Amino acid sequence: MPPTRTQRTERASAYRAELRSLNDALQVLRRVDGRPDIKSYANAHNLPYRKLLRLYNGGKSRSNSDRTNDRLSIDQDLALLQFLNHIDSIGFGIRYELI
Repeated sequence: MPPTRTQRTERASAYRAELRSLNDALQVLRRVDGRPDIKSYANAHNLPYRKLLRLYNGGKSRSNSDRTNDRLSIDQDLALLQFLNHIDSIGFGIRYELI
């Protein structure tokens, strides 16, 4: 059975709260001189160690990662949009074959 709207909302808000905690921890860890002990900091503050380590090393969170189901790059998508807007502006009908 798929999750209800309430369950999805609760999971999303919990994820956002965890991400805020991780970003706050990153700010603290980046201020430390030398090499911080990320594992002990994560354990002391009840944070997921792997996620904190990935973010500390420059990785992306799930909400900031690149979308994997796109067929076109951002530049290709913009070029297609400009082409279709130009075709539409001169009054030529946009058909599926043009795309």
